[in-house]
Order: sequence, then C-alpha cells, then structure tokens
Amino acid sequence: MKEATGEANMTVVTIILIAAIVAIATPLITNMMNSTKQKAENIKCPLIAESPISIECKVKDIKELGSHHMFIADVLSIDVAEKYIDSAGAFDISKCGLIAYANGGYYNLDKKIGKFGYSVQKNLKK
Repeated sequence: MKEATGEANMTVVTIILIAAIVAIATPLITNMMNSTKQKAENIKCPLIAESPISIECKVKDIKELGSHHMFIADVLSIDVAEKYIDSAGAFDISKCGLIAYANGGYYNLDKKIGKFGYSVQKNLKK
C-alpha cells in the first residue's frame, strides 16, 4: 500500500492464480496459495512468478470510493513471462487463462469475440 512503501504490483489473475485476488489484502498471499515470490526490477514488493503479467507501479494516490479504493499510479514496468510471447514478439493473451470478476462471479476470458472498432467496421464488398 502507498502508506507503507508507495509501491504496488498489479498481478494479472489466471484460473490457476485465482487466490491472487486477495493479494491486495495480505502480503502473505504467496504462502497461502503455494506460489513463488519473484524479485521485481523496480519496486521492493515481490511479484508472483506464476502470473503471466505483473505491472510494477509507484502509487501516487489512493481514492476511497466507498466499497473499494482506486489506486492512481505510474507504471514503472510491465513484466511478461516469455511463454506468452508469440513468434512475432507480441503478447498472446489467449495463452494466459485469464479470468475476470463481475457481479459476484468469476468468468473465463479465453475466447476472442471481436476487435476494436468491429461494431462500426464497414462491410467489405467481394
């Protein structure tokens, strides 16, 4: 938290790492979920080695919004595991097994359903 170090690590959650959601609440998460601490390059708090993506941040402010807090931060680096980089050097999100939390449930994000601008894309004539 900002009050303690001014640093934060945002860990992208996968199906395997669902327990990492509580990482904000406890620094003991790596012991609780049997995961591996990994040294960060730019911050003191550890990364979770099993996460496909970790975002190292310097927290500038925390806004209390009633039921939750919003962290405003500068991104210092984005760490991506090599196995999620394709042959062209691009990040392949489909390999990660990502999940999202909405309305009290967890959802698998394994299927691409469109692309930016697809709803206004003009039909190509053949």
